[in-house]
Amino acid sequence: TLNDEETDPHKFPDYDGFVSRTHCGKICAEGEGKPAYQTLKPELDMLGRIGGRNLTGEIVEWLENE
Repeated sequence: TLNDEETDPHKFPDYDGFVSRTHCGKICAEGEGKPAYQTLKPELDMLGRIGGRNLTGEIVEWLENE
């Protein structure tokens, strides 16, 4: 299950939680959020550089051929 701002287990008195603070944790209305590969593009780009691959490009290509 996904947590929301009310059920976030990482919410503390001095920290409003993972869901509120991270792009990949924020809740969006149906159809308004970006796909994960777009939201996580910086992370995918870094992993791709480490592994010598274009991970975002591979995902886009896979989606186009799906």
